Amino acid sequence: MTGMELATASQYNIGVKVLILNNEFQGMVLQWQDLFYEHRYSHTRMINPDFVKLADAMGVHAIRCHNSEELPAKMKEFLEYDNNKPVVLECYVTKTEHVFPMVPAGKALHEQMLHPSLKIKARED
Repeated sequence: MTGMELATASQYNIGVKVLILNNEFQGMVLQWQDLFYEHRYSHTRMINPDFVKLADAMGVHAIRCHNSEELPAKMKEFLEYDNNKPVVLECYVTKTEHVFPMVPAGKALHEQMLHPSLKIKARED
């Protein structure tokens, strides 16, 4: 995404909802480097733009969530926003948080990796 998609959505009143999980890294690349490459980081730290200002510049309503306490109210605003107009929700997340499930390279869907807390729960059941 270059951001110009937001301008197009705004111009044509396309009710897309864009959720940005901002950990200030190239998140999936960082995740692979954590899980498969022994934390050998290369070129993953990002200096991101202010996504709220970027959305505003494109004529798109934007919301920012700083922490988990704000999340329920911000998510409610995001989901209930006019479905005929685009909206952006930027959520700051922990820099080391991973996104699951994920399918490692060369694996099939049934070999997907789950969040560690889900693996523990599955063993307990």
